Amino acid sequence: MSRKGRTLSAALACAASLFATTTALAQAPYADTHIATLRCLYQDLIDPTGARTGEVEAAEPIAGTWRYPKVWSWSKFFTTYRPEAEVDALCERTVATVPDARYVQARVAGTGLLQLSYQIWYTGDVRPGEPIERIVSFGDSLTDTGNMSTVSQTFLSVFGGALPSSTWFAGRFSNGPSWVEYLATRNGITHNNWAVGGAQTEDAQFGLINGIESQIKSYFDSVAVIPDHKLDRTLFTFLVAGNDFVNDSKYATNIVRLQRDALNKLVDGGARKILVVELPNVSVAPVFRMGRTDREQVHQRVYTYNSGLDGIIANVKKRAKDQGIDNLEIRKVPAYAKFDQVLNSPASYGFDNVTESCRKIDSNNFLNYLKTPQPRTHCVADRFLFWDTLHPSTKMHEVMSRWATDYAAPDWKLK
Repeated sequence: MSRKGRTLSAALACAASLFATTTALAQAPYADTHIATLRCLYQDLIDPTGARTGEVEAAEPIAGTWRYPKVWSWSKFFTTYRPEAEVDALCERTVATVPDARYVQARVAGTGLLQLSYQIWYTGDVRPGEPIERIVSFGDSLTDTGNMSTVSQTFLSVFGGALPSSTWFAGRFSNGPSWVEYLATRNGITHNNWAVGGAQTEDAQFGLINGIESQIKSYFDSVAVIPDHKLDRTLFTFLVAGNDFVNDSKYATNIVRLQRDALNKLVDGGARKILVVELPNVSVAPVFRMGRTDREQVHQRVYTYNSGLDGIIANVKKRAKDQGIDNLEIRKVPAYAKFDQVLNSPASYGFDNVTESCRKIDSNNFLNYLKTPQPRTHCVADRFLFWDTLHPSTKMHEVMSRWATDYAAPDWKLK
């Protein structure tokens, strides 16, 4: 295991030892209730990098029900029949009272001591007459929209911290929205997320971080009792494996097999629209210029993994057809080749730096995510491909979201 991996293991081992103590503090928000404080996330427009955010509470609470499969979970959320447009309008009015702020997202506050913020599940037919009414995401830090941040505060809040720190945008591993948020917002589709930073295909770090299969199980456990949830009108996005290769040395062929099994479970549960995203060439990230000697090995694993995706997608579709499922659509986004296009012609996409991180991080250390590194003096966030030493800037995420549209099925009507 790499030094970075050992550091992460040590950090999460510490978290596990604290878990027994913090669970008692954290349980209160997860009990069923019918009223929750509405929190409105906003972006601080004064910050030139776009990463600084804040939250303000709305004057009006929101009615609904807490959902969770178990106390220690990455997927606690609040369900409400109140239309998303009404909640957004309430938050827009609330954020308008904050100087130099732009509304980003509505969340709800737990009722326990820690007062953490959780995602909202809007119940009912939230997009009548449209082929897709909701996007549900699985994956790692390339897709995480705050799950790692929320849960990490359970054991880091006593130090006033979260993972990642406030240097990153509202728990995203970037300086703004992720690719799937751009996709959802552009199409007016509600989005719920099971992706978590640090995730691998299998559970990682003593089982504390849900792998893809566990994320899928958690999703089905969580939504089993939600009425009017239409799986055939839900788009499931699937982007993972980077941590299997960057933080570990797993065989790519084994990862492909495990992901085939995960896709089969998703289909068996009722999924009919799935977007599988190839892994970009993570070996070009700045972290591989910081003393690591495994760049070529990681590159080869990524290439082998991506090369196996077509085969497992064909296998999953054939299995479904043999079971009488004739309305399954799985589309693949060729992110590896598309990412190479950006690297080979960065100016065409508005980038002038594709080798450095915007934040001044010059070491390969997991603890950097707990710190507050400043921007490099020459960093213009929208001109940098990388926000930190591994993760893309929100400008790059927006580019990635366009790839999803380009390779989606036409009858999904995505733009």
